[in-house]
Amino acid sequence: MPIWADVFKDRPKDLVRVAATQADNAWVGGNIFEWNNGAAAAQIDAIAIAPYFKIDTEQLTNDNNVNMIALAAEAKRQVAFQSAAYKALADRWGKRLLAYEGGQHQLDVNNQARLETMNRDPRMEAIYKQYLTDWNALTGDVFTLYSATGPISRYGAWGLREYAGQPLSETPKLRGVLAYAKSK
Repeated sequence: MPIWADVFKDRPKDLVRVAATQADNAWVGGNIFEWNNGAAAAQIDAIAIAPYFKIDTEQLTNDNNVNMIALAAEAKRQVAFQSAAYKALADRWGKRLLAYEGGQHQLDVNNQARLETMNRDPRMEAIYKQYLTDWNALTGDVFTLYSATGPISRYGAWGLREYAGQPLSETPKLRGVLAYAKSK
């Protein structure tokens, strides 16, 4: 961090020194701030997390309605509890809280069809819009979504759309992000 501070010494407002850590355990972030009696905290401006949301694969059912209700609840829980714990930590140290990446992280290695159904469900639009609204209400700061475009595989469905040029009507996650952006 001192090297970057020196590089940007003529324009310090253009530099945000970020320490990245995991979203599900604010204790880890606390260790960054507390290391060496706060020596690291003095050299960073923000802490960044990746607040993904998902349902444990073992909890998925063959009822898509049940899965989507659980996924929506998990998206809210991620911000209301996990991210909120980091927000309290960041506030305690006078730092910003950022999301260096995040979004839906659902896996279903043994049932790709169920994963496809969930990700293409129109309710994903409302889930994403609410997720970003909740983050903004909590932090008012940067959230980087991962990823813009990517196919669904049994190992996940990371993209806001599945392929370039996909009709917006087939992209509920992207529609949710656009609806959120339009509301700002």
